[in-house]
Amino acid sequence: MKTLRTLRRLQDELGAEVFLVGGAVRDHVRRKEPNDLDFVVRNVAPVDFEAFMRKRGRLELVGDSFGIYLFSAKGSEEGSVEIAFPRQEISTGPGHKDFNVVCDPKISLEDDARRRDFTCNAMYVALSDVDDDGKFDRRSVIDFHNGLQHIKARLIVAVGDPEERILEDPLRMMRAVVLIARTRYRMEGGTFGAIKKHAQLISTVAPERIHDEFEKIMQTDKPSVALKAFQRTGLLKVFFPELADCVGKGQNPKHHSYNVFDHLIYAVDAACGLTKDPKVRYGALCHDLGKAPTRAVKPGGDGPDDVSFHNHEVVSTRLAFAFFNRYRYPKKFTEEVIGLVRQHQYKYDREWTDKAVRRFIRKVGITKADLGDLDNHPLFLLRQADRMGNELKAHLPITPKQMDFQRRLIEVYGQSSAHSLRDLKVNGRDLMDYFELEASPVIGKTIAYLFDVVEETPSLNTKEDLLRLAEEFLREQEETNGDHSANSGSTGASEGAAG
Repeated sequence: MKTLRTLRRLQDELGAEVFLVGGAVRDHVRRKEPNDLDFVVRNVAPVDFEAFMRKRGRLELVGDSFGIYLFSAKGSEEGSVEIAFPRQEISTGPGHKDFNVVCDPKISLEDDARRRDFTCNAMYVALSDVDDDGKFDRRSVIDFHNGLQHIKARLIVAVGDPEERILEDPLRMMRAVVLIARTRYRMEGGTFGAIKKHAQLISTVAPERIHDEFEKIMQTDKPSVALKAFQRTGLLKVFFPELADCVGKGQNPKHHSYNVFDHLIYAVDAACGLTKDPKVRYGALCHDLGKAPTRAVKPGGDGPDDVSFHNHEVVSTRLAFAFFNRYRYPKKFTEEVIGLVRQHQYKYDREWTDKAVRRFIRKVGITKADLGDLDNHPLFLLRQADRMGNELKAHLPITPKQMDFQRRLIEVYGQSSAHSLRDLKVNGRDLMDYFELEASPVIGKTIAYLFDVVEETPSLNTKEDLLRLAEEFLREQEETNGDHSANSGSTGASEGAAG
């Protein structure tokens, strides 16, 4: 690795001490491929370090107060690595928050380790013990807080006093859960108790930081592990109350094997097994959020378990939007997930007319490119995940009726000549020019009418037929509403056509 060679030169030429630290050490000890590499650099002045590294690549200071840099070596496609100077807290008073954090190349590794979050992330390996592929012998690990022992015991343990670590940065509570999701380890009792005690503090963390940590969970292959941990620690109720409200909300056992919360988290797991598409994963997480507030026991039903969730998909879109808006998800992504949530309850009937099928195609946004693999269309993947998150239906993710629907979609799509207004052989400008009309609402009404006609009879999507139909429509509008602008244009067009 070019970055490692650069750091070796930093040692040789400037006498710096360089150590691999954090997740890369943890993952290698666990015999997993690390996602990224982090380093700590000692015994070199920051000004000399910066000058040396900038000659050999791109160096960006991203944590000014903590001395954290991102470095990308020249001519390398390895991606950036994080490099930091050691950090230490200096007490400024009697309270938990009465301290300053300083970074200094003279601070010892042991003092730096005291500031880290969890013991599995507080281990170091000297660069001289790391080969060019980033590998090392675990016997070379420098371990001040029994991280190796905790990894062997499959435990997530805070460094030192867990309450102090949380008060320093409440986001560490979410990071503990991220580690659980990635490693499937258990949380040590003291760490769990401290998180449960201080769960409310997660509300003080910037939304963007919560977003970033939650994204890491949704990228795992089994988010239910983390979502259960959020629920047990009390974090879920604070940062995702819409999902927390679903805990314990029973469904009719004739049709559902789980309560709403369990169904949602297992549907997410199923979605992760089906696709890496985050829209589908988040759609699975949010599709039934509205069941908690809409749950009602049916009057005259078969008992307390005979419940309904009237219009829950509509309420789910509102609750999902609140979550995405709160944590600053991109607008386009939010709209795409909301669309899946809103449409997930579609009920295909074999009696649907071709026009109804075409409307579904348009509403859902099915394109010609989708037709070759409709099983993997986002909405249909969500339907599969929905069924797989229910033990009563998991054996049949794609039903015969769904397969019939998909065949029908392909058939009707092929017969259709217009799937959106853009596919019409005339547009608003054509109508304005041909009928000598000014821009007005009647143009939009005419285009909508023409599209309805073509939906019913695709063969009429020709310019000649559409202009004829438009003239008839405009004349009817004039006769019905006394629309003089439509009248004058229509007459002019007739005279022009006659001449």
